[in-house]
Amino acid sequence: MPIGDDKEKLSADKRRSIFSPQGPKSPRIPSISVKTPAQISDDCATPSKATVQRSAKNMAASDLALAKFISVSGRLSEFEAQINTPEFAAPTVTMLGVRRDQVRTLWDKVEKEYDLCSECLVSAGEAAASNMPILRAKYSYCYSVYERCVAQLVDKIEQGTFQSIPTANAAPQAYISSGCRLPPCDT
Repeated sequence: MPIGDDKEKLSADKRRSIFSPQGPKSPRIPSISVKTPAQISDDCATPSKATVQRSAKNMAASDLALAKFISVSGRLSEFEAQINTPEFAAPTVTMLGVRRDQVRTLWDKVEKEYDLCSECLVSAGEAAASNMPILRAKYSYCYSVYERCVAQLVDKIEQGTFQSIPTANAAPQAYISSGCRLPPCDT
C-alpha cells in the first residue's frame, strides 16, 4: 500500500487532535513549603530510608572491595612462599625470569585493586573509615613482599647469568687423570 493511502481509512468523524478531549491543560504552579529550623534539623538528624539503603549498599560494596583486595594481595604472599620453598633442582635462568614476570603481574593486580578499593571506601564515607588503616597496612605489607621477591629473583638471575657465561681470560685446565702415577716403563 503506498504512503498516504491510509487517509481514506480515517473517517471524517474520527479526526486526531494533539490536545486531550478536555482541551489544553493550564500550567501547574509548584507549591512551596516553608520549614522551620527545628524541622530542618530533624530532617538532617534522621536519614531517609533511601539514604540508609544507599549507605548500606556503599558499605556492602566497600566490604566486598576490601575482601577482593585482601584476596589479590594474598595471592602475592602465597607466591612468595611458593618460590621460597626448597626445590630438588635449582631453577634455570628462564624459570627465574618467568617467576619475576609473574610477581610483576601480581603486583599490577594488587595496585589496581588497591585503587578500586580506596575509591570505594572513600565513597562509602564515615561508615567505611575504619577499613582505611587495614587497607593501607595490607598494601604496605604487600609492597614489601613484592620488593623482596623481585630483588631475590633478580639477584638469582644475575648469579645464574654470570655463572653460565664462561670468562674469556680463563686458562684451560690440563687433563689430570685419576689413579696412581707410575714411572715410565723402559722395556
